[in-house]
Amino acid sequence: QTSTMPRKWGFKLAPPTSGELVVSTQKPLTVQNPHGFGCILDKSVETTALKQSNYYAIAMREAQKPFMGMLQNAFMMYMSGSHITIWSMMMTSMGIYNPVNQIFSVNTMFKRFEDGNTDLTLPKLVFIALNIASLCMALYKCKSMGLLPVTSADWTGYLVEKDYSEYSGTSIPI
Repeated sequence: QTSTMPRKWGFKLAPPTSGELVVSTQKPLTVQNPHGFGCILDKSVETTALKQSNYYAIAMREAQKPFMGMLQNAFMMYMSGSHITIWSMMMTSMGIYNPVNQIFSVNTMFKRFEDGNTDLTLPKLVFIALNIASLCMALYKCKSMGLLPVTSADWTGYLVEKDYSEYSGTSIPI
């Protein structure tokens, strides 16, 4: 005696004859949705808290973009050298102008994320702090090129010459 277990699947290559009745006794297989796949039929189910967290995450990602530009500018300033040439002056002036311009346009940068519910204070502060760090890097480059007056020798032209009231010396002119 051989007991035949019903197969979970099978192919019947011959077409059914006219007298044969094809009946499926098995349940259809249901495939579960993959992880992270939500079948939402109604778009109004999305809550405002979810939208708010999405806006905040995107705004934070936008706030961290100056860091990537700062790395690129640091490499370009390093490669331009510390001599005063047109190339190093161009890189240094762009390194100063771009962060200052971005700091002054911080509100227009984050205007698209403002919906009245999302607090954008921290992303704006991160954006400003990274631009200030980039500006400091450009000012350090100016210092290394000798364009910033940071030593006492740079200010000797502004010293007032002392007027002496007494002179010491010999009575015999030399």
